[in-house]
Amino acid sequence: MVTTTLSKIATIQVGNTFRSSLEPDPSGKVLVVQMKDVLDQEVVDPRDLCRIAFGVIKDSHEVRPGDILFRSRGTRVTCALAPQLHLPTVLAAPLFRIRVTDPRIDPSYLTWFINQPGRKHMESRAEGSDLKMISVQSLRDLEVIVPSMTRQKKIVELASLVREEARLMQAISNKRTELVTSCLARALQEK
Repeated sequence: MVTTTLSKIATIQVGNTFRSSLEPDPSGKVLVVQMKDVLDQEVVDPRDLCRIAFGVIKDSHEVRPGDILFRSRGTRVTCALAPQLHLPTVLAAPLFRIRVTDPRIDPSYLTWFINQPGRKHMESRAEGSDLKMISVQSLRDLEVIVPSMTRQKKIVELASLVREEARLMQAISNKRTELVTSCLARALQEK
């Protein structure tokens, strides 16, 4: 296994700064990834993205499949992988776009790494009292462990199974609550 810094295996770019608030346009030809779109799941859901009318997208702000979208502000350090998108897509500041440049790195693995082992590094370097912020330099300095591609894929697969198990357990819990609530409501109506 090799250890390296993020700056040696990926480029990091700050998203586009919009001069005013975004005006959704259902007929717009450009999608925008905003802070609200990068939550705890490790993949951005394209169905939730805002459409806008927008001019030319600079390459530095364009989102491509496999890009890692990092929340540089907020209460939790998290990032998500950009999926295949059906329209040109721009990244909004203060998100950072991380684009893997080293063929030894699987973007899915790097997303997991930043969200899990890398989180402590990021949180220890967060600045601000109420609204925590991560600087580009802190992100560049993140030390990344690079196992073999085979091991990276196994880690990603296991992490995916753990997330699916958590989703299913939550669904079971919700159904159990519905069932108990329904039974109690019926019990109130019985004589």
